[in-house]
Amino acid sequence: MNSEEKITHPIKRLFDIVFSLLTLTITFPFTLTALIIIKIEQIFRGRPANPFFYSEIRMSYGKPFTLYKFNIFKYERILEARSRGEFIHTKEYEHNGGVIKSGWILKQIYMDELPQFFSVLKGDLSLIGPRPVNLEVYERLMIAGIVDKNRVPGGITGNYQSHKETVGASSSGLDREYADYYHSQPWYKLMIFDFKIILRTLKVILLARGI
Repeated sequence: MNSEEKITHPIKRLFDIVFSLLTLTITFPFTLTALIIIKIEQIFRGRPANPFFYSEIRMSYGKPFTLYKFNIFKYERILEARSRGEFIHTKEYEHNGGVIKSGWILKQIYMDELPQFFSVLKGDLSLIGPRPVNLEVYERLMIAGIVDKNRVPGGITGNYQSHKETVGASSSGLDREYADYYHSQPWYKLMIFDFKIILRTLKVILLARGI
């Protein structure tokens, strides 16, 4: 751990709230359509009782919170893993056939993450920051002395995610760069950095690479 004071940048927080409200309002028709399509596929798969949303505990700024996504997974596999007491690593499900067909499309354009804007409104997340990790990964990072995800609020997207197309991009290195910037620069420079990350993230989304 480090001794850095927990900092909330008021302008960054205001931007998070305004941007999230606008995004949720603009995407409401899409959200409603996505939920209907997900439920139709769940019914055809014989799993009508599967939930609309997937949730798990993750860490942001050293605190646990409940992260929500659209339930794009073959949920029976999630339940089986949880019954065995296993931590859920969603990336594994995304790469081994654990995602429903409509969910794969949503994932490619990053739209499965839309419910996380509610977490931004609650203050559990920021729009920009290191991606929050589950408890297992968090503990492993802390033991290894990799504390940058603990130094700043987690984000829907972050410095690393916006560099998905950059050869040699390092999650730990780019998270550290953002955390250092967060604690060393005035708010207006931090906001400029955040806008750059947003623009790079939009490029990744438009290329349908997933984040």
